[in-house]
Amino acid sequence: MIVGKVSSVVLLVNVLWLLRTESYVSSTKIECIPLKLCPLAMKLIKTKPYAPETIEFLRYSHCGFDGQEPKVWCTLFLFCKTPDSRNGICKNIRECDSFMEYMENVNRRDPVVKKYLKEYRCSTDHDPEIRVCCPDEGKVISDFSSNDLHERFSNSFPDADLEECGKQSSDYKIVGGTNAYLDEYPWLALLKYVNRNVIQYACAGSLINEHYVLTAAHCVDPVIIKQKLLGKLQSVILGEYDTRNETDCIYQKYGQDCADPPQEFPANDYVMHPNYDSSSMINDIAIIRLDRKVVFSDYVQPVCLPSINFNLRGNETFTISGWGRTETAKRSPIKKKTTVPYVDQERCDKNNGRRRLNNRQICVGTGNGVDSCFGDSGGPLMLDVKTGSGRFATYAVGMVSYGYGRICGSFPGVYTFLPPYREWIDKQIR
Repeated sequence: MIVGKVSSVVLLVNVLWLLRTESYVSSTKIECIPLKLCPLAMKLIKTKPYAPETIEFLRYSHCGFDGQEPKVWCTLFLFCKTPDSRNGICKNIRECDSFMEYMENVNRRDPVVKKYLKEYRCSTDHDPEIRVCCPDEGKVISDFSSNDLHERFSNSFPDADLEECGKQSSDYKIVGGTNAYLDEYPWLALLKYVNRNVIQYACAGSLINEHYVLTAAHCVDPVIIKQKLLGKLQSVILGEYDTRNETDCIYQKYGQDCADPPQEFPANDYVMHPNYDSSSMINDIAIIRLDRKVVFSDYVQPVCLPSINFNLRGNETFTISGWGRTETAKRSPIKKKTTVPYVDQERCDKNNGRRRLNNRQICVGTGNGVDSCFGDSGGPLMLDVKTGSGRFATYAVGMVSYGYGRICGSFPGVYTFLPPYREWIDKQIR
C-alpha cells in the first residue's frame, strides 16, 4: 500500500522511529576528540547551554580526557555518501526536504525500504538530533519504487531485527534424529548430483539471501565429486521435504497440509574459498549463486548469518538438519533434525590424528550416536539467538564439514565456524 499525504508532525514521528537504531553512513567519521574541537558540541553549548538535549549529549558522548580537557564522540565530517553512492551533506532530517518528501510516497512498512532508509542516517543515538545524508542533487531517489529498491538491494544480507531471516512458521542425515516438520528450516538447500542419469543427493546448504546459497567447498570441488562417483553437481533445490514426492503433504486429523512445489536452480556458478585445502579441510566453505531470484514463502526463507564478532560461550546446544545417512539407510528421503552440544577443541583434537582444529572450526556432538553424517555436508549448524527486536531468530553459526571414523555419531563432528568468514562472504555477493 502506498502511503498518502500525512501531516508533517506524524510523518516526522514515523521517520524518527524508522531511524531509531544506532546506524550511520560508513563514510562519516566519528572520533573521540577534545570538546572544544567538536563543532556540534560547541554549537549546542553556545546556543542551548542548559537545554536537556545538550546535557544528554554531553553525558552520553563523553569518552575521556585530554589532560584537563574533556573529550566527546564527535562527527568530524559533514560530507557523506547516500546508499545509492551519491555525494551528500549530513544534516538535520528536518532540513532535508527531499528526504521528507520521499517518505510521503513509499511504503514504510516494507522491510527493504526500512533498510534503505536506515542507511541514510549519519548520526548515532547519542547525538541530540537525527541527521541524514541529504544528497547534493536535491533528490533522495528520483523515480524508485519499492520494486526498484528490492532489485537494487537484493544482494544485501537479510536483517534479523527486521524479521527478514531466521524465521519459520512451523510449530514444531541426521543420525539419531527425528523427522522435521514440513516447513521447518526453510533455508535448507539440497544439492542434486547426476551420474549417468542416476540422481544422488549428497550435500546440503543454507539460503542466505535471494540469490546465494552457502555450502561446503568439498561439496562443489570437482576432484572430491569425482572421487565419490557423484558425477556432476547439477542443481540446488529449495523448499524440499521428501525427495520421493513431487508435492509434499502431511496428513493430520483435520486434513492435509501441503507444501509449495520445490524451487530448483542450476548450480553452475559457484566460488570456493581461495585457501580451501581438501586434505586438511581448512576453509571448507563455498558460495553458489543462483541464476534467478528465490521466491520466498513459508517453505523457502533465508537463515541469518552471525557477525564477524560473534562468539560462542561454550555451552550451546545446536540444531542440525538434512537428508544424510541414517541408522537404517544410505540417505534419508525425508528432512531430519536433531540437537547436538558444543564440545571443546581438545576433545576433538584427540580424535583428529595429525589434524588440529584452528579458530575457524568448531567441534560439536558427544559421540553418543547423534550427529550429522554422509550427505549432510554443507548444511547449517543452527542456533537460536535473541535479536534487538526481542524475538528469536535462527542463525547459521557453522556448517557441516567432516567427521571421524566409519560410523557416524561415534565421535564429535567438525564444523566450519562462520563468523571468521563474514568478510569473505560479504565480498562474494557484491
